[in-house]
Amino acid sequence: MSDSDIVDAARKFARVFGETDTASDVASALACLEADALADVLRACGRDASAEAWLDFHAEADDEGDTHWDRHGNSEEY
Repeated sequence: MSDSDIVDAARKFARVFGETDTASDVASALACLEADALADVLRACGRDASAEAWLDFHAEADDEGDTHWDRHGNSEEY
């Protein structure tokens, strides 16, 4: 697989997974590391808002102490 094949695949991934409908259905089932990796690919493809949406939807299912727990004001600091 060439570098251009990898770039093309990443762009396709970002187009498909950049939809917030998918994020709302799937993100809560991901581990924090998985959500971060997905968000990194989306950001690398210029889809910053989609990356943030994935992390927001993921955070809704995080437990106290998890990486994204405080994204929605779940922390005492907010």
